[in-house]
Amino acid sequence: PGLEKGKYKVEIREDYLVVSGEIQKSNSSQGFQKFAFNQFQKSIPLPRGTDPNSVSYKAQKEKILVVIPQKQSTPSPAPPNLPNTQPSPLVI
Repeated sequence: PGLEKGKYKVEIREDYLVVSGEIQKSNSSQGFQKFAFNQFQKSIPLPRGTDPNSVSYKAQKEKILVVIPQKQSTPSPAPPNLPNTQPSPLVI
Protein backbone atom coordinates (compact mmCIF):
# COMPACT_ATOMS: atom_id res chain seq x y z
CA PRO A 1 0.00 0.00 0.00
CA GLY A 2 1.11 3.51 -0.72
CA LEU A 3 3.46 2.65 -3.57
CA GLU A 4 3.21 4.18 -6.98
CA LYS A 5 2.89 1.97 -10.01
CA GLY A 6 6.34 0.96 -11.20
CA LYS A 7 7.87 1.07 -7.70
CA TYR A 8 7.16 -2.62 -7.16
CA LYS A 9 7.44 -5.83 -9.12
CA VAL A 10 5.01 -8.76 -9.28
CA GLU A 11 6.29 -12.06 -10.63
CA ILE A 12 5.87 -15.83 -10.44
CA ARG A 13 8.83 -17.81 -9.10
CA GLU A 14 8.34 -21.56 -9.07
CA ASP A 15 5.00 -22.00 -7.25
CA TYR A 16 4.98 -18.58 -5.55
CA LEU A 17 3.56 -15.16 -6.33
CA VAL A 18 6.31 -12.73 -5.33
CA VAL A 19 5.70 -9.01 -4.74
CA SER A 20 8.81 -6.93 -4.12
CA GLY A 21 9.83 -3.30 -4.20
CA GLU A 22 11.69 -0.51 -2.56
CA ILE A 23 10.81 2.74 -0.83
CA GLN A 24 13.11 5.74 -0.92
CA LYS A 25 12.49 8.91 1.07
CA SER A 26 14.53 12.01 1.59
CA ASN A 27 13.96 14.93 3.93
CA SER A 28 15.99 18.06 4.30
CA SER A 29 15.79 20.62 7.05
CA GLN A 30 18.17 23.12 8.60
CA GLY A 31 20.93 22.26 6.13
CA PHE A 32 20.78 18.53 6.83
CA GLN A 33 19.42 15.96 4.48
CA LYS A 34 18.12 12.57 5.63
CA PHE A 35 17.70 9.57 3.40
CA ALA A 36 15.71 6.43 4.11
CA PHE A 37 15.78 3.34 1.95
CA ASN A 38 13.73 0.20 2.58
CA GLN A 39 13.15 -2.94 0.55
CA PHE A 40 10.35 -5.45 0.92
CA GLN A 41 9.41 -8.83 -0.50
CA LYS A 42 6.33 -10.96 0.08
CA SER A 43 6.08 -14.53 -1.25
CA ILE A 44 2.63 -16.13 -1.40
CA PRO A 45 2.29 -19.82 -2.34
CA LEU A 46 0.02 -20.49 -5.31
CA PRO A 47 -2.70 -23.12 -4.96
CA ARG A 48 -1.67 -26.56 -6.19
CA GLY A 49 -2.17 -27.11 -9.90
CA THR A 50 -2.22 -23.40 -10.77
CA ASP A 51 -0.92 -22.62 -14.24
CA PRO A 52 1.62 -19.81 -13.63
CA ASN A 53 0.85 -18.36 -17.07
CA SER A 54 -2.81 -17.85 -16.12
CA VAL A 55 -2.08 -15.59 -13.12
CA SER A 56 -2.64 -11.89 -13.81
CA TYR A 57 -2.52 -8.69 -11.79
CA LYS A 58 -3.63 -5.10 -12.06
CA ALA A 59 -2.54 -2.04 -10.07
CA GLN A 60 -5.44 -0.17 -8.47
CA LYS A 61 -5.13 2.92 -6.26
CA GLU A 62 -2.41 1.78 -3.87
CA LYS A 63 -3.51 -1.86 -4.18
CA ILE A 64 -2.62 -4.78 -6.38
CA LEU A 65 -5.49 -6.97 -7.60
CA VAL A 66 -4.23 -10.50 -8.31
CA VAL A 67 -6.39 -12.95 -10.25
CA ILE A 68 -5.64 -16.66 -9.91
CA PRO A 69 -8.07 -18.73 -11.99
CA GLN A 70 -9.39 -21.86 -10.33
CA LYS A 71 -8.12 -25.11 -11.72
CA GLN A 72 -10.67 -26.79 -13.95
CA SER A 73 -11.52 -30.01 -12.21
CA THR A 74 -12.06 -33.08 -14.30
CA PRO A 75 -15.14 -35.03 -13.35
CA SER A 76 -14.32 -38.26 -11.59
CA PRO A 77 -15.45 -41.38 -13.38
CA ALA A 78 -18.80 -42.81 -12.31
CA PRO A 79 -18.54 -45.87 -10.12
CA PRO A 80 -19.24 -49.13 -11.91
CA ASN A 81 -22.81 -50.42 -11.80
CA LEU A 82 -23.00 -53.10 -9.17
CA PRO A 83 -25.90 -55.53 -8.92
CA ASN A 84 -28.39 -54.55 -6.23
CA THR A 85 -27.62 -57.17 -3.61
CA GLN A 86 -28.86 -57.44 -0.09
CA PRO A 87 -26.30 -58.11 2.61
CA SER A 88 -26.19 -61.72 3.74
CA PRO A 89 -27.15 -62.35 7.34
CA LEU A 90 -24.27 -63.29 9.56
CA VAL A 91 -24.78 -66.71 11.11
CA ILE A 92 -22.55 -67.72 13.99
